[in-house]
Amino acid sequence: EFVAPFPCLLASHRWPSCSTDCEVLVVDVPPALAASRWWYARLRKHMRVVRVDAPDATPETCDLLLAPGAHWSPDTVAALQTAFGKRFLYGWDYVLLEQDVVEMPRVPSADRGDRPVVFAAGGSDPRHLLPQMLAWAGPPPPAQPWVALVPQYSVTLPPLPSWVEPRVFSRDLLRHAALLVTTFGVTCYEALYWGIPAFMVASSPSTAEDAVRLMRASRGAVRAVGLPEPDFPDSLRTLIHSLMEQRAERQRMQ
Repeated sequence: EFVAPFPCLLASHRWPSCSTDCEVLVVDVPPALAASRWWYARLRKHMRVVRVDAPDATPETCDLLLAPGAHWSPDTVAALQTAFGKRFLYGWDYVLLEQDVVEMPRVPSADRGDRPVVFAAGGSDPRHLLPQMLAWAGPPPPAQPWVALVPQYSVTLPPLPSWVEPRVFSRDLLRHAALLVTTFGVTCYEALYWGIPAFMVASSPSTAEDAVRLMRASRGAVRAVGLPEPDFPDSLRTLIHSLMEQRAERQRMQ
């Protein structure tokens, strides 16, 4: 999908064989689908291998390791810097954002104050976190518009509360939000790019730790609100209502 000064083949639906006629193989797959170490080592005999978002990678398995984020564990980052040297690319300069994201300009903070609170949980939301986040957040104050961005790839979605306006997921709606409430993921980096104050709800202990690290790296421009626990509904509701009353703090986050 990106313009490159050399021929490219997108082979996302099959693992290439060792005889694939290419010089560089770029691999970006979820950990559950990652191949074994010996497979990568074998591939490197035939081509150069670039691995993306693979904190368990070793120099024997790839020629270049790309870490498109700022939320990895400091211990992991230090170990990979030692192992890979200049062949480890980590940090803000290597965050991967889609082209339509970077082509949309940032909304001035003065034009964002009266915009809605937006809830989003990714493109498919298999755990149905969107309706759950809305239940935790509670009804909005009078005259305060709240919008839920319905996942465009969701097969089924539980009913949403009557006080929220469901809209098909749209990045244009996202970038105009006065406040974003979302799960941890790429959307949080899009929020940072557009200057959207955001709360990050964790879906697992590992994403809770990642969200805290991103909060620190961004100096609080996006905030981790932790894992859902017994007092989570009240705390999330309080955080949202409190921040919406603090325009100066939202402008600082922006």
